[in-house]
This record gives sequence, structure tokens and C-alpha cells, in this order.
Amino acid sequence: MEQAKSGGLFGKPKEGSVSAGKIADMNSVGNLTRRLRIVEERLQNIQRKHQITEENMIKTHKELKNDLNLLSKELSTLKSQFLEFRDKLERISDELDTKANESEFLVFKKYLELWRPVNFVTQADVERIVKQTLENLNKRK
Repeated sequence: MEQAKSGGLFGKPKEGSVSAGKIADMNSVGNLTRRLRIVEERLQNIQRKHQITEENMIKTHKELKNDLNLLSKELSTLKSQFLEFRDKLERISDELDTKANESEFLVFKKYLELWRPVNFVTQADVERIVKQTLENLNKRK
């Protein structure tokens, strides 16, 4: 009976017959091959994701670098404009220091009201009056 199980005389399997151990080994090799393919696919997916992530990081780095350069230029422009504004403000302040204050202005106003320069005559008016006076004197003689 044992010979029937083993498949032949002296325990050798018959040609063309496959033992249960070999089938189990083939199944495990098939399982390992399938698992290896799954791991390889996962590795390829991870490599693709890594490459995409790296490309995105490079792109983002370039964009950030460009933005930083633009901000630096704008900051330089703002700084120069601020310095110009400060210089102009200092000049205005210096000029205001040389101007009359309120009390000096009031004194000047009082003198103007006292003198009333609107009533002053011009040189042309004086010359005209002198001519008329001389003509009147000449006519009387």
C-alpha cells in the first residue's frame, strides 16, 4: 500500500506525477512571485511620488526665490523713497525754522496796518505829479 502512495518501487515517484510537497513548493514560489510583483509596483509608485514631490519642491523653490527677489527689489525701492521723503521733510523742517513765528507775524501785521503800503505812490506816479506841477508853474508865469 505504501508503494501506491509513494508512486513506485523503492519510493521513487512515477514519471509525470507531482508530489504534494512539490505542489506546495510551487504554490509558495507563486505566492512569493506575486508578492514580489506587488512590492515592485509599490516601490515604483513610491519612486514616482518621490520624483513628483521633488519636482514640485524644485518648482516651489524657484517661485519662492523669484518672489524673494521681487520683494527685495520692492524693499530697496521703498527704502530709497523713504530716504527721499525724509530728506524733503528735513528740508521743510529747516525752512520752517527760518520762517516767522506767530508773534513775529503779528508784529509785522501791525506795521503793515500802520504804514498802509497800499496808499504808497509809485515812482511813475511821482514823476507824473512833478511834471504836472512844473507845467502848472510854467503856465502861471
